[in-house]
Amino acid sequence: MPVREAVSRLVTEGALDMLPNRTLRVPTVSVGRLDELIDARAAVESHAAARAAERMTPADFTAIKAANEAYSHAVDAADVPAAVAANERMHFAIYRAAKSDLLVSMIEMLWLQSGPYLASIMKRMQAAQETLHDRGVMHHFNILAALAKRDPIAAAEALKADILDAGVWYRQQILTLDESADLKADSARPVTVKDKAANP
Repeated sequence: MPVREAVSRLVTEGALDMLPNRTLRVPTVSVGRLDELIDARAAVESHAAARAAERMTPADFTAIKAANEAYSHAVDAADVPAAVAANERMHFAIYRAAKSDLLVSMIEMLWLQSGPYLASIMKRMQAAQETLHDRGVMHHFNILAALAKRDPIAAAEALKADILDAGVWYRQQILTLDESADLKADSARPVTVKDKAANP
């Protein structure tokens, strides 16, 4: 029963699709869906960052800085899986500092739905000369600076820039994964990512 309830929640929150024959699958990767998720994340998560700048405690800020240090070390070591994990820890340390269970719940749902996109490009993140995480270090510095000043507007803008910049990179990588000329002519069409790319 706990497994059934967990699966039901994942379907409800859009992290899994249930087909008419009741089999489950990871949602199909599409550029249009990615754009929707990025827009929603930028709006909700930047709002949470603004609230965090106003409501965080010294302990909250220490946790945020510690997660960012782990992220920077992982980037320096070119350890993409560790960077991904530390990036998530930093972001959610910020969102928890907003002191809003509702915001955290909404953001968790958006991250669950974003999972297939991250999985589909993980190999490219490991192989790229300039990875997404190289730029993430700069964005994280701006976020920390805004939080240190307790500036809600600057914190929201810095967090939003981090998400939007990552979104541009994700979009480029997902388009590159499909070599079809038709896809390049019509980017609104759903993109089916090859199994070997979806399972790094």
